[in-house]
Amino acid sequence: MVTGTKIRVFNSGPEQWLTTTTYYDDKGPVLQTLSSNMTGGIDIVTNKYDFSGKLLSSYVVNHNSQSTLTPEMRVLTENLYNAADRLKTVTKTLNDLTTTKRVIGSNS
Repeated sequence: MVTGTKIRVFNSGPEQWLTTTTYYDDKGPVLQTLSSNMTGGIDIVTNKYDFSGKLLSSYVVNHNSQSTLTPEMRVLTENLYNAADRLKTVTKTLNDLTTTKRVIGSNS
């Protein structure tokens, strides 16, 4: 399993590298990924699984050090499964505000 990468950005002055570090649990699923981005910030993705390995949620925090309007954006994606372990609904919440929570996918 790949635990880290380092990628050179071409035609960047000064020379710029984007790095990614990936953390796994003992069974293999990715728990957290930390990545540098083009703006000089860091993107963090944190995943949460149930005991059988289904993805329950993914929390993305994007840091944009060049933005004064939105220097940080957070997106929580939650997956809800039915009794047969089929994906029932997918919801997204922006910036931890419950008023922004929306169902983006639903199966009957």
